[in-house]
Amino acid sequence: MKPLVRLGIGVSCAVAVAGLPTPARAASAPTSRPPTMVISQQDRTWMVDFARGNRFEIYSGGLAARKGVRPDTRAVGRRLVSDHTTALAALKQLALQLRVSLPTTLSADQQRELRKLGSLHGIAFDREFLTFEIADHRKVIGATVQVSRTGTNPQVKAFARHNLPTLRTHLRLAQDALTELPPVH
Repeated sequence: MKPLVRLGIGVSCAVAVAGLPTPARAASAPTSRPPTMVISQQDRTWMVDFARGNRFEIYSGGLAARKGVRPDTRAVGRRLVSDHTTALAALKQLALQLRVSLPTTLSADQQRELRKLGSLHGIAFDREFLTFEIADHRKVIGATVQVSRTGTNPQVKAFARHNLPTLRTHLRLAQDALTELPPVH
C-alpha cells in the first residue's frame, strides 16, 4: 500500500473514532438543529403541562371573576385571566419556534375541577377556588423551578425563569384572599 493511501485510511479511522462526520457519514447524517432548537423530553413535557395549566387558569379565573362572592376572590380571578392569557400567548410563540405541539384542551382532571367549581356557590365557591389555586400554584412553581434549573433548552429555561415571579405573586394573592374568608362553621 502506498504511504498516502495508508495516511488516508488512518485519518478516516481517527475521524470515525472521534465521532466527526466522514464524507460517507456526512451524506447520510440527519441535519442537526441549532442548540437553541434542541429540546429534551423534560422541556417538552413542561411546555405541554404549562400550556394546559394556563388554559385552566384562564377558565377558572373567569369563573372566579364572575362567581366570586368576595372582592378579593374576583380580583384573583381577573388577575389569573390576564396573566395566564399573556403567558399562554408567549408560550405559543416559543412552541412555534421550537416545533412543539401544545394541547388545545384541558385534561380530564382539569375539566372535572372546572365542573366542581361551576357547581359551587357563595363562600363555598371562593374557598374551593382559592384552595385549589394555592395547591396548584405550589405544584406549578415546583415544576417551573425544576425546568429552569435542569432543563436543556436555554429558551425554555429563560421562559420558565421569566414566569416564576408571576406564579409566586398568584400564590401569594390566593393565600391572602383565603385568609380573608370567614371561618368554616
